[in-house]
Amino acid sequence: MSKKAKTPKFLTIPRMSCAFLSLVMIGLQFLPFWNVGGEAGKLSISDVVWLIYKHPEAKTFFTQNFGATTTVNSVILIPVFIFAACVVTFVLSFVMKSVWYTIAPAIAFILTVVGYLTRPELQAGDGWFFHFIPTTLMAVFVVTEFLGTFKKKED
Repeated sequence: MSKKAKTPKFLTIPRMSCAFLSLVMIGLQFLPFWNVGGEAGKLSISDVVWLIYKHPEAKTFFTQNFGATTTVNSVILIPVFIFAACVVTFVLSFVMKSVWYTIAPAIAFILTVVGYLTRPELQAGDGWFFHFIPTTLMAVFVVTEFLGTFKKKED
């Protein structure tokens, strides 16, 4: 008889939800986002972040629509940090047994809210508000995880 493998107790529903939502957020960065026109048509955030040298029309798009002070670096910093926070969230959800893994999804949420509300370049993307949904849900699960932790300590 084989014994059924038990799931570790620290793998909670909020933790697994944060891991899944971080993957969703990472995936959103690879979907078409900006309509730059020309041959490229629509570019994803990852196209601009990782492959900007293949899309010179992106730089023209940003400077024409948002002024000469806009640089590609000012556009890509927030998405890179959000991407990194989501990767860290995914990894820590499985590795870290304490509730302090929630710092990473909280950072992803803050970066998303601040970045997308302060950068007009990010607001120019199609469906930019859909990027709020996964990180907002992650924030809800982070609060749920903390409340569950405090409730367990009281018992």
